[in-house]
Amino acid sequence: AVVTQVLPDSAAARAGIEAGDVITALDGKPVRSAAELENIEGLLPMERNLSADLLREGKSLRRSFRLDASSVTRVRGAELDPRLAGTVLSELPMNLRQRGVSGVQLSDVESDSRAALNGLAAGDLIVAVNRVEANNLAQLRVLIERAGDGALMLTIYRGRRAYLVPLR
Repeated sequence: AVVTQVLPDSAAARAGIEAGDVITALDGKPVRSAAELENIEGLLPMERNLSADLLREGKSLRRSFRLDASSVTRVRGAELDPRLAGTVLSELPMNLRQRGVSGVQLSDVESDSRAALNGLAAGDLIVAVNRVEANNLAQLRVLIERAGDGALMLTIYRGRRAYLVPLR
């Protein structure tokens, strides 16, 4: 599986894995495709030391890393900001990232939540906060922290349309 993006401060970044590397095995399990890598990743236990065998510029390498809580790809919105209470936000799946899509997906929005009342819905794709790009959860977290209690305007995609959603 070809690595197309390494998120800042991720387990992969800390291990020295780079975009362009080809992962051939993860914790001793052969990896033959991006989908297989995603399945293996999802089944690995947290808080465990792992190894990745990879090819970089024709050379075989092994990288060790720890899969820890900072590698989590989902977060409850209330952990980021009270205005996002009732949501679950997720990193985009690898197949979308490989097609050049960036942002953070709202995987769940409770129907009576503050976020729903503000107009957010499950499946929305958050691409910016206060008109600054948010390519992943780490960037979204920083932008929301930067906004503090001030205005919070999300740029989202729903279907093929873009919307500006002010959160109150």
